[in-house]
Amino acid sequence: MAVDTQTKRRSALGMTIMALAIAPVPDGTVGAVDREHILGIYAGIAPGTPVVLATLINKIGTGVVNPNHAADLNANVVFGGDVEVQGDAYFGGLANYAKIDSGGDVLFVGAAGLAYGSMYTNADILVATVSNVWKEIDAAQAWTTGKVHNCTFADPKLTVTYAGTYQVTWHAAVNSSVANKHVEGGIMIDSTVTDGPAHGAAGVQSEGRDHVELLATEQSMSGGAILQLAAGKTISFAVRNVDAGTPNITVAHGNITAIQIAGASA
Repeated sequence: MAVDTQTKRRSALGMTIMALAIAPVPDGTVGAVDREHILGIYAGIAPGTPVVLATLINKIGTGVVNPNHAADLNANVVFGGDVEVQGDAYFGGLANYAKIDSGGDVLFVGAAGLAYGSMYTNADILVATVSNVWKEIDAAQAWTTGKVHNCTFADPKLTVTYAGTYQVTWHAAVNSSVANKHVEGGIMIDSTVTDGPAHGAAGVQSEGRDHVELLATEQSMSGGAILQLAAGKTISFAVRNVDAGTPNITVAHGNITAIQIAGASA
């Protein structure tokens, strides 16, 4: 590279003899080249335009790092190793988000949270039974929605939006039109009367049942189970008379609650 201008020669001398103060070319301006000269940087090469990154670095780790869930976009970040946060961590938007604080507690704000649903009745629902046949408690407009999140209600059942493992509990106060009847209650999936299907499949689950021997007074039953449910599965309440005969069974009060506690394969 030729040192063939006054600016180049002045700058080269200034870099070579550090104690010698050689000013830039006196041209009435202090440009980028002059500033390089004053800083002791060779001014024979004009400074270029600062480079602005057009994309983000979105994969951090050793070896190949590819996303499994988030889209492979520059706006997303994938870490190939562990991430440690010693302060608070926030996930979500401005109003609805989850927070893991520095003490390890998980807090939900706004509409954020695990999937859940509930429904209840105080309607004295009367159902006719046949011996050993399950009957869904499904009188029109008998059940009322409680709180739901990523779960929907349509009388007489809850529908889970996402596949997962759910804790399902129920309670009912029941009576019979005929005394001395053995009455069972249980969790019905997909409004299907199949007795004791495979875990979480359509039918009345073997888990979470209860029974009473109804005399002449109303009695309470309750139960609960942890069920693996596919997306779109429905949850309702069913009863059956195990003895001979066709008594009417009245459900005076009842409630069902479902809360997701894990993924579908837990």
